[in-house]
Amino acid sequence: MTAASPALLPSPLFPGSTTAAYVLPELDVGSDFGALPLTLRGMETRCVYISPAGDLFNLTGPMAGLEGVRIITQLTGDQSWPIEQVLTRSPYIMGARINRTNVGERHFQAGIMIGSHSPPLTEYQYRMANNHWWASQDENNDGWFGMYTRFSGWRWIPLRIFQTIKTPQRIDPTAFGNNAAAWDISWIAQRPWFTKVALYDSFQASMVTTPTLAPAGSISGTPEEAEYYWGTVVLANRGDLPSCAQFFITSPGQAIVQDNDSQRLVVLPLTTTNVGTYMCDTAPGVRTLTAANDPSDNLLFDFIRQSTILDFFLGGIANEGLPLAMQFQNRFIYQVPPQTVCSFTVGHSNPGGVITVLMPQMYKRGT
Repeated sequence: MTAASPALLPSPLFPGSTTAAYVLPELDVGSDFGALPLTLRGMETRCVYISPAGDLFNLTGPMAGLEGVRIITQLTGDQSWPIEQVLTRSPYIMGARINRTNVGERHFQAGIMIGSHSPPLTEYQYRMANNHWWASQDENNDGWFGMYTRFSGWRWIPLRIFQTIKTPQRIDPTAFGNNAAAWDISWIAQRPWFTKVALYDSFQASMVTTPTLAPAGSISGTPEEAEYYWGTVVLANRGDLPSCAQFFITSPGQAIVQDNDSQRLVVLPLTTTNVGTYMCDTAPGVRTLTAANDPSDNLLFDFIRQSTILDFFLGGIANEGLPLAMQFQNRFIYQVPPQTVCSFTVGHSNPGGVITVLMPQMYKRGT
């Protein structure tokens, strides 16, 4: 760092600030890494919480306590992948037989301190920090918990407060000018995995000059168009859990996409312009197709569709209220294994079609 470089200036805005404003120093090419400020070295484990309203709290790391709140005890749940082995025991079996592994919800527990700064907060500052923190704990909406190391980068998980805080306070937190209080808090995450920013790339049919026929033998479904513009999108699943791709496809036309890490190609429905861009999610247990302009499948259309005679006399009017997902009778059965690069083969019948492939990154641990 040169002598003329400005020092790191953490913003003392407190409380209510949602970011730590600072001035980055100018660095020489040969700067000593050990001489850099802690915030630039990034060697500490950082934990942050972002409330449903978007307020940021630095809970550990070089900026811990900037918003008046920090973690003071061991954090549990960030490394424990919530599994349970389902066993069968019998007098005819020595030991037990493992039938399957269940993965449940994820629980976090930590002790947090409000206040206890040096110099101590004033009573008014403590009250503001206390109100700011508890207002961020919404039992009806998820906030985001993020963890960072130089090795793992940022990993995120949505969570919310799990149960009533029962930590007793022996005296008033503002007694004798302490202006601090410690609480035991527990969070619950409906989904048990951490995520990083997903990787994505796009294929544009306009980059292909000549359409060709669909390859025989690997197609699942019946193509309604004769020729398609084919391309390849290469993405990596860097996580330590299997992942399923998401495709964002423009209309009109018909698309054919690869079933994750396999040779199987799945035919998607033929769409018109009024469908708009639609998403194809290959993960199990979710809605596979969702269009930007999906009609509302109300009770009237459902009743007409149930009655073959009524639908016949009304000229197939029930199909006008049919969402794109209900026009798809196929399925996806493969995933992309952890730490695997996958080349997705995609095709679109429209020369102006665009297919964007998105690969979620999922992790068992926070760091």
